[in-house]
Amino acid sequence: MNPIDIIDNKTFLNQLFAEGLTDKMLIGQAGLDVDGRFSLNLHTMQKPSKEITKWGKHGIDYDVIVITLIGSNITKLSIENWRDISYAPITLEKRDELIRLTSSNENWAFTAEFESLGFQRCSTYFS
Repeated sequence: MNPIDIIDNKTFLNQLFAEGLTDKMLIGQAGLDVDGRFSLNLHTMQKPSKEITKWGKHGIDYDVIVITLIGSNITKLSIENWRDISYAPITLEKRDELIRLTSSNENWAFTAEFESLGFQRCSTYFS
């Protein structure tokens, strides 16, 4: 499943990644707030389908896009070896009333369950 399908307010992401988010991603930041709210930054090196003039050219002016998301009602969070986190496939799936996000590699794992996930903004950088 395309991870964008689970995200609310996804119009820009659908234009930016017309074929879906298919490359590995990095969970660059996860932040917790009161009342079950949280933030999540996903980094991708996937070349966008659409050029954004203010970002410049992919591979020349930037090679990573950071997708900033906010979520609500987080009920479970599990992180193993955060210091070793790296680019890996991310799975977002809807299970009953909850969304489950998982990503892992042989040295680390990240799992979260929550009710909603909404797009906020994108930024870029050159790694």
